[in-house]
Parts: sequence; C-alpha cells; structure tokens
Amino acid sequence: MMKEDKANTPQNSESAPNFVLRDGALRSATWRSEGEYGPLFNTRITKLYRDEDGNPRETATLNSKDLLQVSELARETHREVLMRRRAHSQEKQKSETRDEQRDFAEDWHDEESSRQDIARERFKEERKPSRGARRAKPRDRAAR
Repeated sequence: MMKEDKANTPQNSESAPNFVLRDGALRSATWRSEGEYGPLFNTRITKLYRDEDGNPRETATLNSKDLLQVSELARETHREVLMRRRAHSQEKQKSETRDEQRDFAEDWHDEESSRQDIARERFKEERKPSRGARRAKPRDRAAR
C-alpha cells in the first residue's frame, strides 16, 4: 500500500526531502532540519495528477474520497518520524556515554587523585547552585 519513494528525489540537492512515502496518487514528503534540541521534521502531503496535456502535476487540494487515505499516509509518516527521532536520541546517548567514559578514563590516570575523589568532585560540581540562584530559607516549623 505505502512505499518509500527515493527514486524521485535528487540525492545531492539541499531542497530534496529527507524521505518520501506514497500511497497511490498521494505523496508525503518530509524534510529534516536541525533544531536547538534535536531534529525537526516538516511534512507536505500532496496529490499527484496529470493535466489535460498529460504533464505531471501536484496539488494540495484533496477531495473527500482521499481523506481516509491521507490519514493513513499521515500515520505512516508520523511513525517514520518517530523512528528517526528515536534513532537520533539513541545515537546522541551513545556518543555522550563514550565521551563520559573517555573523560573518566583520562581522570583515572591522574596521579594526584583517586577514582573516589574524582567522583566526589564531580558530584559536588553537579550539586552546586547556579550563579545568582537564591537558596530558599528553611521553614520555621514552630510557626505552624
């Protein structure tokens, strides 16, 4: 029913969609861009047809018969976007873990500190309040 169409997308064009799904005459083209917190995906769903001269055309105008097919195409596109986001998150997590392991391995060979000292210092750094942050005053329990 739905197939991924990579044949119609130029591989080295910046404006080419990241992936395209098709269901009959309907086409879902999705572009990826990098945001501050990870990848962003934008999708355009169009219907392909031929004009009176036989030239291929696209339209965003759909008739009521297309709506169920569009909803299924949108569902498949959403599933594909989620899979790509998860893959990005997992790759990012692996990269961060490798960086932490490398840092820890380098610190371990420090002649001045032991592994526990290094872990203790990192814990203290993580728990330090940020600059300008105010600490809340302890509540007076007798005032109740």
